[in-house]
Amino acid sequence: MTEFLGEISKNPDLLEDFYQKTFVGLDSQGGLPGMRRIKADGFFIISGTKLEEAGKVGKYDTRAVDTFFSSLEKHQYQQGPYGTGDAFQPR
Repeated sequence: MTEFLGEISKNPDLLEDFYQKTFVGLDSQGGLPGMRRIKADGFFIISGTKLEEAGKVGKYDTRAVDTFFSSLEKHQYQQGPYGTGDAFQPR
């Protein structure tokens, strides 16, 4: 896992490539049913002590959630955004 996380940190689009090859046909396409993912231009890796910290953040405390994610490094896609849904618009 450490090697995989290292590789996707160097090439964030590798995560989408891995997803598409692992879950072929899972996403909705055209009129076909499937999973609908929110469009994203990147992602966060939450591991180690940050994973423990995430468990303590109140899910309805938007300020605490914002503070938590601002403390993480965001991995920006080079060719994204990926996903089929509308992009999330923060308040």
